[in-house]
Amino acid sequence: SEISTEGWSTGWYDGVGILAAVIIVVATTVVTDWNQDKQFRELDALHKDISVNVIRNAVPQSISLYHLVVGDIVVISSGD
Repeated sequence: SEISTEGWSTGWYDGVGILAAVIIVVATTVVTDWNQDKQFRELDALHKDISVNVIRNAVPQSISLYHLVVGDIVVISSGD
């Protein structure tokens, strides 16, 4: 062990260096995972927002799936 051969005055550098490296790796991993999760949630929200063709008040419209209301007539075509 470095501490037993070099003493506490110089041997503690190795321990602090290892601890700092571990903290840096963990912090980097946490930030990267958080960013990836945020990007995935944004992409998933965009993927779920589907535009549908409806007839509302006798007027054909293209609206978001989330804006459908009772009384809308959904126009279904080939491939929908």
